[in-house]
Amino acid sequence: MINSDSLVIVPAFNEGENIKKVINELKKYFKNILVIDDGSEDNTALILEKLEVQIVHHLFNLGQGAAIETGLELFLKNKFYKYAITFDGDGQNKVIDAFNMVNLAREEGLDAVIGTRFAKKEHYHNIPIFKKLILRLAVIYESFFYSIKLTDAHNGLRVISKKIAEKNILPIKNHDMAHATEISYKLFKSKCRIN
Repeated sequence: MINSDSLVIVPAFNEGENIKKVINELKKYFKNILVIDDGSEDNTALILEKLEVQIVHHLFNLGQGAAIETGLELFLKNKFYKYAITFDGDGQNKVIDAFNMVNLAREEGLDAVIGTRFAKKEHYHNIPIFKKLILRLAVIYESFFYSIKLTDAHNGLRVISKKIAEKNILPIKNHDMAHATEISYKLFKSKCRIN
């Protein structure tokens, strides 16, 4: 099956309204899907049990960074996986983008591919104005303090090779939303082949 060398890691916290659609879309392109239920208090766990995917349940909400760390640790234990794909459980990422990104990594021998929600201007218009401001400030912050040049500082869609995950990403120290900056910084600092 296509993409059998990849593991999609989906951190999810209280995503009962979105998770079924997200997983069903991912199944069209990916064989291996791992959902980290990060201590959800809604019906996320019940929905996941019916979706025939790998699931890890955190007893408490530890944060998205911790969920991704759990997923990457399991990714590294499977010798058949070459790429990890982090994919948000709320439905804001597009599965076709993940599919294209992992193919780009394979074709060009890239160690990492970082997604953006702002590749097309029409996507930018759908984001609330306060969130746009926060994301813009995060881009400026990362550029100034870490020399990271991204258009979308906190996008959860990434493709990461096994070598880079093991040598450069883990452990993830920031379990809150600062994990996004930490991962980007580690990728850029590693001088890996990145797009």
